[in-house]
Order: sequence, then C-alpha cells, then structure tokens
Amino acid sequence: MAFTPQNLTNFWENGPQMRLTADQRARLAQEGLTTIDDFSDFNEDTLDDAFKNMKRSEPAIAEVRDAANTVITAAVPAIRGEPLQAIQKYRIHTARIAHEYLTTVARPVTPQTMNFNGCLKDFRIEFDAIMKLKEQKAPDMPSITRELQVMQWQPAFVNYLGSVFGVRDIPLAYVIRGNVNVKPAVDDPLVANKLYGTSGSILEDLINRCSHTHPLFKTDNQSVYKLLETATKGTQYATTVTTFSRTKNGRSAYLAIVTSHIGGDKWDKQVETNVDIIMNREWNGKSYKLEKFCNQHRQAHAKLADAKAHGADVPDFNDVSKVKYLTQNITHQDGDLRAAIALIRTSTTGLKSDFEGAIRTLLPVDPFKPRGGMKRKGYEISAVEGGGGHKTSANKTSYGTGKTGVELCFHKPKEYSKLNDEQKEELRKWRQSSEGQAAVRIEKARKNGGGNRTLKKHEWSAINALVELNAKKTDKKDDNSDATGESDDDNKKVTAAALKVKKIMKRTRFSDNA
Repeated sequence: MAFTPQNLTNFWENGPQMRLTADQRARLAQEGLTTIDDFSDFNEDTLDDAFKNMKRSEPAIAEVRDAANTVITAAVPAIRGEPLQAIQKYRIHTARIAHEYLTTVARPVTPQTMNFNGCLKDFRIEFDAIMKLKEQKAPDMPSITRELQVMQWQPAFVNYLGSVFGVRDIPLAYVIRGNVNVKPAVDDPLVANKLYGTSGSILEDLINRCSHTHPLFKTDNQSVYKLLETATKGTQYATTVTTFSRTKNGRSAYLAIVTSHIGGDKWDKQVETNVDIIMNREWNGKSYKLEKFCNQHRQAHAKLADAKAHGADVPDFNDVSKVKYLTQNITHQDGDLRAAIALIRTSTTGLKSDFEGAIRTLLPVDPFKPRGGMKRKGYEISAVEGGGGHKTSANKTSYGTGKTGVELCFHKPKEYSKLNDEQKEELRKWRQSSEGQAAVRIEKARKNGGGNRTLKKHEWSAINALVELNAKKTDKKDDNSDATGESDDDNKKVTAAALKVKKIMKRTRFSDNA
C-alpha cells in the first residue's frame, strides 16, 4: 500500500509517530526529506547534518530591482530555526534504519511497516542488539582437522559465518545460503507487528533475504573465500578452494566442498552409524559413566538432524522413541537405576516423552565405579609384615623415632621449623645415612608420581635390614665400642645391605633424580 498525502501527514505529524509540527515538517522538507522514499538519500551522518541545519535561522533577503524597476533578484523570505527534540530525532533515525532494512530484505514499505508504535519501536530494540553483537569479538573460526572432520566442520562453519559481519553489516552466512533468489514477500509474510517473517528474527531475515546483486556483495564473497582458505589450509580440501583463487568466489568454493566432499553417500553412512548407536549400543556400567552414554545418544540425534537437513533419509525418532531406546539399552541391574527406569516408563508427568527429563532422572543414580578404585600414582609406601616404614596419622611414611624423639621421615617445612636444634641435627645425620637416603628417594618418587608398582615383601626386608644395621652401628658408636674387628664386620654388612637396596632402587625406577 503506497503512502497517500494523509498517510504522510500522519507519519510526520501524529504524536505516536514522528510527532513533528507543521513548521518542523516544512523545515525538514527544505533539507530534502519530504516523502518516505527520500530516506534512501540519507544515511546517519547526512541526517544529523539536516538536524543541525534545522536549528539555524536565516534572515530575509529583499528583492533587487534595476533602474527600470525590473526584478533582478527575487526576495527570499526569512527562514526560522526549527530545532528538533531528542525523541523526534530518535524516531526519524529509527524510520530511516527501518526503511533501509525493508529495502534490503525486499519487503514493502507501507504505512503499517513504518508505524512507530506498531512495528518500529520493537524493530529498533532488536536492531540495536544486532549492532552490539557485531561489535563483539568473533569466536574462533573452525578449521578442518583430524578431530573436526569435514562433515562436522561444515555446520560449525555455517554457524561461525552467522556471527561474523561483512561490509553490509550483515552476517556473512547470507553469502552461502542455499537459495540465491529471495522468496516473494507474499510467500513469506511478516509476523504481526514485526518486520520479519517465518525466519523468526531480524538477523535471520537479513541472512535469508539479502540480495546477492548488491554492489558490496562481491566484497563479502571475497571475505568468505579468505576464511575458507584458512579453514582448509594443509588439508586435502585446500585444492578444492584454490580452484577459485582468481575470482575469490567464496560462495562457489564453499558449494564445491559441500558437493564434492559432503555428498549424499556420506550422509547416508552417518545415518547408518548413528541409528546403530541409538538402537543397538548397550551400557552395562563397566567401562564408562552413564553420563557418557547419554551424551552419545544426544550427539547421535543431533547428527541425524544434520543429515536430515542435507536430504538424507532419516528414521523418525519422536520424543517417546528417544526415551525408549535410551532406557532399554541400559543393561546394568543396579536396583536404584532399575527403579529410575521404571519411574520413567510408567510416569504420568510426561517423562517417557521427555528425553532431557529422563536423563536428569537417571544420572543421580549412576552406579558406575572405576575398576580397582582410583588409579595409583607412584609407589604405595605402606606397612609390610616383618617391619619397615609405616603410615602415620599425617599420611606420611615414618622410619622410626630417633633418640631425640624426632620422627625419622620426610618433614614439611612447617613441621621442620618446629623441631629443636638437637632433633634437626639427628634428622640431618639420618638423611645422610644409607637408610635415610633410600627413604628420601622413596618419598620423592611417591610425591612425583615415580614408579609403577608396590614394593614386594623381600624388597622391604632388604630395606629393613639396612635400617636395623645402621641403627646398631649408631648404638655402638654411642657406647664408645672399641671392638675394631666387630666394627669392620658391621661395616661389611652395611655395605652389602646398601648394595641390595641400591639395586632395588634401580629396578623400581627410584633414582637420585626422583
């Protein structure tokens, strides 16, 4: 419906619309803005210039006549300044943006679509949100890798282009949309009181309906080509893209990848694989958590949706069947889990047709437990029959108590600072002994994740023997023993015991660098 003179008067002068006075409207017309179509000659800056000009007054200019009383220059009436209020400026700017948008998406500009309270008010809110989105940093671009194969990359790349804006302030996804030609507006009518159709938003309408014949489309198309070059670099798909290197035709390069490498047979294979996951893969709770099994079903349904969108023949898994296959393939017989499954199947609150609700019911009773409990890191230094180190209440390994009462073990700095000088000296001497050095190596290896097995009983016996021999040797020194022969014999025993411990350390990956 075209604007009649009355429609124009209502648009410019009515309170719910632009709310100009007749004088303001006349002054704006002097700046070149009279009809709705005149908005096509203005952008944000030129409109602001017009508003500035409207504030200025111009004095009258008298006519000029010659000697024969002939008018040489006609009189120019005075121009009175007509400044606009902030709300008037805001509404006129909004109308200009809406006019540009409607023209861009090939929708009619009518008194209804240009009604401020009816359409433009909500439009401006959504448009401002889009501009804020444009200013945000774009997410990382997905590239084809071993982890992200081309079939999974393609929808990720489309989503990425939906968040990257080109020179037309439109997401670059419009460049690679399926159809170049835009639906006639009559086949895609506007939602009531909105400026978008079945797409559901201003942003989606921009992607779905922007023309590929616009002078700036070529620039956006080249931007898509550069992104594809980066996304396929170092892969077998790069040669498909470089075919279009001369023209930098991003749309054609993208369609070539889809046609050549994401054909129907590949989607059919994806359907087959994911249908098998949904219908046949069982979970017995022995290898991984129930949450992982539920995520496998989620991902399988999502991949089937992708395949369907690409024209593949996909079985119809409705809400009931999704829950049915999820629960019937859980074979673990834990009582709480079976009770949860029974609750889902007999629910009167809709759980048997609520896939996510069913998952929320199942996960709290997941009976999965890792085999053998938590994995060990390094050696388990624990008590062994026949003596040896033992665990203290502080979960550390002790090798006995010294004469000063100091615990012979590894002390944390805070613990060490509480020892008196005699205890520190005894601890220092113990750590320098063969026994102490072996203990330090064990503790360091345990703390650093060294080794991969528990010491055997005979190995502990060898370590204990060294501990006892060192203790006897120390006792004899304290008794001032003069039995030289006996002392030599003790030294030989200590040396032999130390050699055994050294071999154990080497065999079990304990080392000086542990």
